[in-house]
Amino acid sequence: MSSRVLVVEDQAGLLRGIVRGLEQLEGLEVVGCATAEDALEAAAEQAPDLLLTDINLPGRSGLELLAQLDARGSRAPVILITAYRSAYRDQIEARPGIDVLEKPVALDELQRRVLEKLKAVGSQGVSRAFSVADYLQMALLGGNSVLLKVRCDDSQQGSIEIVNGEVWSARLGSAAGEEALAAMVLSPCHEVSATTVDKQPIERKIFVQTERLLLDIARRQDEERRESSGDPGAAPKAEARVDDGYEDALKRGIKAGLKGDLEQAVAALEEALDLRPGDERATFNLQRIRKQMQS
Repeated sequence: MSSRVLVVEDQAGLLRGIVRGLEQLEGLEVVGCATAEDALEAAAEQAPDLLLTDINLPGRSGLELLAQLDARGSRAPVILITAYRSAYRDQIEARPGIDVLEKPVALDELQRRVLEKLKAVGSQGVSRAFSVADYLQMALLGGNSVLLKVRCDDSQQGSIEIVNGEVWSARLGSAAGEEALAAMVLSPCHEVSATTVDKQPIERKIFVQTERLLLDIARRQDEERRESSGDPGAAPKAEARVDDGYEDALKRGIKAGLKGDLEQAVAALEEALDLRPGDERATFNLQRIRKQMQS
C-alpha cells in the first residue's frame, strides 16, 4: 500500500522539484498544492499520511492549514520547510510530530526525512494533536501574524494574538496577559484554531522575548514528559510526588486566578510551593498573580 504525501509550497519551481524528487521513492503517492485552500481540498478527498508544508503561504498561512487539518482529526506527522530563524531550531525540532528543514533543502535530505517520518508512523502509530505550545512555536518560527482561539478542558474560551511572530496579548476567562498565556500553555486544551490577521492590535499586553518564551515552554513541556513517561532520571522525583497534593493545589490556584479570585489563587499557589519548595510552575503563576494584584 502506498503512502500519501501532501506537499504545500507556493513557489512553483520549488514545488515541482519537491514533488518530482519524492516521486522517485518507491511506494509514495505525492500530491502538490500551491495554497492552503488547495491542500484542504486534497486532504478532504483523501487524508495524507504525511504533510510537508511551508509556513508562509499566500492567503491562508501554513499555520491555518495545520489548525484546520488538526480540527478534522488529522494526526499525520509534519515537515516544515521554511527560512526559519536558526536560533529556534532546537526548540522546534524537539516537538513531537514536527521536523523543520531550512530552504533550500537538499533532495537526499528531504527524501531521508520523509521516509523516516513515514516509518515512525507505521511502527509507533499516529502522533498526537498539536498543543498550544506547538502552535505558538510554529507561529513564532514563521513570523506570522495570527489569532489563536483556544478552548480548554473546562470549556473556557481563550485567545492569543501574535504579531509578526511575537506574542502580543492573551486572554482566558477573566485573566489576561502572561497569566492567561501560561495557563493555556500549561493546561490541557481541546481545540485550537488559527486565523491570519493583517491588522495590528491597538495595545500590546505581553512583553516577553521570543527566545525566552520558547526555551521556557520547551523546558516545562520536557519536564512534564519526563515525569509522565517514567524516565529513569525523573522516576524518584515522580514517585515521591504522586500523592503530595501539589497538583491539586496548583490547579486550584490557576483556576482561582482565572476567575479573578486573586487572594484565593495566592493562597493555593503558596500551598503548592509549601509542598514543593522552589517549584517553577507554581512560582511562575504566583509571580503573575502578585503582579496583577499590584497593577
